[in-house]
Amino acid sequence: MPMRQLPYSTLLLAALCPLVGSCGRHEADRAANDSTSHAASAAGSVLPASDTTNAISATTDAVGPGIQVTNTDEHSVSRSFDLRLTTANWTKFLHAADSVAALRARDPEVRQHLDEQIVGAKEDDAGEKWLATNAKVAAAITGAGLSVKDYYRLGLTIAAAARFMDNPSAAPPTPSGRENAQFVRDHRSELVHLQEISRGGTGAVQAR
Repeated sequence: MPMRQLPYSTLLLAALCPLVGSCGRHEADRAANDSTSHAASAAGSVLPASDTTNAISATTDAVGPGIQVTNTDEHSVSRSFDLRLTTANWTKFLHAADSVAALRARDPEVRQHLDEQIVGAKEDDAGEKWLATNAKVAAAITGAGLSVKDYYRLGLTIAAAARFMDNPSAAPPTPSGRENAQFVRDHRSELVHLQEISRGGTGAVQAR
């Protein structure tokens, strides 16, 4: 029986996994490292960390406060390969990231939400939907001129580009891989700021 031909995006994702962050991280390792943790599902309810039947397995790094990648966000990861970084969407992303980081710093409820770790994700696009479940976070993002979906995917695009900014010619052959790597290299200082606030640091965040 002939083998079923896999979609190009699936093959590309499989090829990129060793290059982009923690692909292939074993769920058992995550559970062993934090056996007492709890996390929000995409709908915002709390699931026990022992529920690892479909626990998250991060498939790529991400830049941007609040962005978590689960094993159900493969579609967003695949689509992020097609995004081209421009001055316009880069500026909006910076604004959105600063707004979310400033909100996190001053609002304990938002901080608690963003600090939760998603495990047991079962719903499609769980990471993206979880980010949108907090109305304050969603408003901070949309107030910068981006949808939550665009913010989420740009965070993946930027992280992937950053891996190749010192050698853009080595970037994967996606529609805009080399151009994105070059773009990020030309905005290195802003990237450092984004990485800092993504880790929970304050950087030079300004409430907007």
